[in-house]
Amino acid sequence: MPHYHYDCEEWCEQCLPVPADSEEVGYDGGEQDTPAHCAGCGRPLDYRLTAEGVEYVVATLRDALETGIDDHIIPAKGTAEEELSDYYHGSPHYEITRDWARELSGYGGLSDEDEATVARYLEECDKLDFALKA
Repeated sequence: MPHYHYDCEEWCEQCLPVPADSEEVGYDGGEQDTPAHCAGCGRPLDYRLTAEGVEYVVATLRDALETGIDDHIIPAKGTAEEELSDYYHGSPHYEITRDWARELSGYGGLSDEDEATVARYLEECDKLDFALKA
């Protein structure tokens, strides 16, 4: 999905508050050190991660596996407890990091240990999904 830089933030095409061909808008298809989300809706943006970015995501997944995956439901937009933007509302918080893990599962060059961490994290999210539906 195309993503843009505008007013020091990153935006998906649907939320960009000005036309994409505006002079002050930049298009970026490069790499990043952390996963990116749209400033308007919170949708994950499609960026390739640098080696440091991959390391960051794997460390985040490992930490969640060690301390417990955050399964609280992200409150509906407009409530006093509102977090993030529209995209993840009504979903368990781990949907954010699960999206990160899914992105990594398609990366080449992960170590066996990192691949195992990603796979284990995705399995644990699936178990939580089952438990939340029960």
